[in-house]
Amino acid sequence: MTILGIDISKWDGNWDAEKAKQAGATFAFIKASEATFTDPNFLVNWKKAKDAGLLRGAYHYLDYTKSGIEQANYFADLLQSDPGELPPVIDYELRRTDNDPSAAIGFLRECLDQLVSRSELFENSSNKRPMIYTGPGFWMEYGDQTKRDYWIQFPLWNAHWTSSNTPKIPPPWTMWHFWQFTSKGPGEAFGSECLSMDMNRYNGTLNELMEFAGMNVPVVNLNEKYELLDSKVKKLEGAVASINQNGNAAVSKTLDRVDALEGQITNLGGSIADLSSALTQRIVAIEKTIIGLGNPASTPAIPSDPSAYVAKQTVSSVSVQNQTDLTLNPISQNDVPSNMTDSTDLPQDQPVSAKPPSDTPISSNPASSISPNAICITSALNVRSGPGSSNPIVGGLRYGQRVKIINRQGGWAQIQDPAGWSPEAYLSFEQTSTPAQGVTSQPATASDSYGICNTNGLNVRGGPSVTNSIVGGLIYGQRVKILTHKTGWAQIESPAGWCNESYLSFA
Repeated sequence: MTILGIDISKWDGNWDAEKAKQAGATFAFIKASEATFTDPNFLVNWKKAKDAGLLRGAYHYLDYTKSGIEQANYFADLLQSDPGELPPVIDYELRRTDNDPSAAIGFLRECLDQLVSRSELFENSSNKRPMIYTGPGFWMEYGDQTKRDYWIQFPLWNAHWTSSNTPKIPPPWTMWHFWQFTSKGPGEAFGSECLSMDMNRYNGTLNELMEFAGMNVPVVNLNEKYELLDSKVKKLEGAVASINQNGNAAVSKTLDRVDALEGQITNLGGSIADLSSALTQRIVAIEKTIIGLGNPASTPAIPSDPSAYVAKQTVSSVSVQNQTDLTLNPISQNDVPSNMTDSTDLPQDQPVSAKPPSDTPISSNPASSISPNAICITSALNVRSGPGSSNPIVGGLRYGQRVKIINRQGGWAQIQDPAGWSPEAYLSFEQTSTPAQGVTSQPATASDSYGICNTNGLNVRGGPSVTNSIVGGLIYGQRVKILTHKTGWAQIESPAGWCNESYLSFA
């Protein structure tokens, strides 16, 4: 599991930290200094990030115009009154005009050693060492792979822009703490005045990030969570049982099916995520039954697979969204859009220009001619080699990702690509094909209430026409509430405005 964050500098202009927080950022690295001068926006950005509740880390861009000691002291003096929550970072990516790697690495060591001696920066931190920002390509030229024990004491912020699920790691490190995985993140969505910005991940859970930052992590009583869920289930079951005593045959049949889910929670040796998932499935099934009793004609047909009840729910009603089959899941969270990748045929560590969103797709997923299709409705979902959680993980899906279903068995769906099986409870099934590039999808009806952006960048405009000004944008997989429809355009709640319906999938 990874946690999303950003890094910013003066190039991001008048940065909106609250917007970054709302978009899903948990932390922000902020440029503080270079050589012996301060980034003009540092103090303002530092305060904005704190006020927004983002975890903060400051970085210094190392150059060769001043000694490493002088640069370290300048950087430390800026931070000594408020060092932030994350360790200070030395940004090591500048080549020398004389192309002398040994001289460059000398500057870096001198700067790091001096920064370690400034103990006031680490008083409230669980980490007593600064971090190093560098990339595998640059480190191969300008790094040092011989003094392993020295370098691995400094946590690595790895700069590797790639479409792969994992980055290359420069030796002697064998793991990364933070990973800058692209320079083409949606800048506007995360509060930047630039169209694109750097995006980062932390290698761990939110609690692990909080611990890394030296923050107090609340202790969760798992037994209380289970008892709370179980109490709600029992109340709902009691209500249905009372109705059933009056002779309602439909309720009796439904209860028989709901009882099939009992076995999922009888073995308390499972994880709390498994228990919560099973209990929530029971709750959803029973609630749907109670709602249907008020209007028997509208009661849905009872599927042979009880988990189909859950699969039909919208994202907002699936309370197990973040407790999906996530064990050892290598896939990133759903707050990372799928278009945040870089071209792999470009040199490592070199900037790649980004294109702004448009009313037509930057790139489209190929059309599927076979139904049904399904969309992943949880943050990250494992794909396994067979229909059961005991099978090994062979891949993963992200939130909003559309896949072709080729078989269904016992509450599991076999998908074509990546080839394997995933639980149906976390897939929303379609009965129509994905529109190909340039082809208009079926217009939404008045009953549609939510849409999912199915292209890499989609403008949100002030009115239902391309002549209206752009007021925001959507990223691939983003789910939005639909307010109304007009001549091929959909009015959405947030960000408030209108989008071309051709590039929205309606669930």
